[in-house]
Amino acid sequence: MSAYWITFENRGLGCVTAPNAGVAYTIAEGFGTVLNVATLPNPATPRLNPGESDSPSFCYLPHRCAGRTSCQSSRSCTD
Repeated sequence: MSAYWITFENRGLGCVTAPNAGVAYTIAEGFGTVLNVATLPNPATPRLNPGESDSPSFCYLPHRCAGRTSCQSSRSCTD
């Protein structure tokens, strides 16, 4: 499963975990009008479908990491 950062027209941002961007888009449509689907290196909070992945929400700056497939930080965000 991959993580995707979803931008909506009429609601706040959120993360969806799905096997690909197309499935992420379909899942996100259930929450509102989708404007953009961008990959994330790790899941982030808020999670729109939390039961789909056992992976914790490691991405603390999803707005900065959206569109990337690996974390760009040289250190852990929790350090």
